[in-house]
Amino acid sequence: MYSGTAEFGRIMAIIGAVVATLIGIGLIIFGVILTTHKTQFSASVQGTVIDSSMCVPTNNDGSISETCMVTANYNVGSQCKPCVIAGTVTSSVPYTSGFITVYYDPSDPKQASLNSDDSTVGGWVMIAIGIVMIIFSWLWVWITRKYKIAAAVGGVTSGLDILSGGRL
Repeated sequence: MYSGTAEFGRIMAIIGAVVATLIGIGLIIFGVILTTHKTQFSASVQGTVIDSSMCVPTNNDGSISETCMVTANYNVGSQCKPCVIAGTVTSSVPYTSGFITVYYDPSDPKQASLNSDDSTVGGWVMIAIGIVMIIFSWLWVWITRKYKIAAAVGGVTSGLDILSGGRL
């Protein structure tokens, strides 16, 4: 019985590693796409808030913030003097007055947003998660091949998981 559960644990470890590798490769590919994606609004400038309305309180993980419709003026050289942008912003500081960062397209400064469309950090996070997922799944395969007790434990937990319908 011990050898049977160990062998089942090794098989499940290989199946899990193959699935994790496929998911990890997908995460890496999607991460590369996000990191190489050229953002439309690649430049930024400080704008002056001229109106803030329809503020709705939001609670994200215990931190209270407000989502508001904000209208701001911003200047970009002689091409856009002054330009007006309106958009939705979520912040812990209410935008009743003061300055706000405006992201704009350098080739057409009238095309702007109050939110950055830069996805580079998210792409690097996906790449890192994909690599870690692949490494740990194949490390588990190595552990189950080297240590019979780990394979047996993996086999028992996989068997119980199957018998319980995934409610383990």
